[in-house]
Amino acid sequence: MWNYRIDLNEKIEPENYQINSKRVIKLKAKGYNEDLRNWEGRLYSQAGRVKEAKKKIDINLIPYFAWANREEGPMVVWIRK
Repeated sequence: MWNYRIDLNEKIEPENYQINSKRVIKLKAKGYNEDLRNWEGRLYSQAGRVKEAKKKIDINLIPYFAWANREEGPMVVWIRK
């Protein structure tokens, strides 16, 4: 989950969304999931040695209060830009 980044060059758009019969506004964004498999099993690495492969993804930003243990799944409260 810490590998997600929002692409600030793309539009972020609000969208009506329903969670447990309640309406909320979520934000739809484009971003990247960075593949950091080169880090597996290591705590440290030399700067510049790890190559990041980026995969373009859709990101849904849902208000924290609306998440409410509704189902098991990945969640991040802070996202890197």
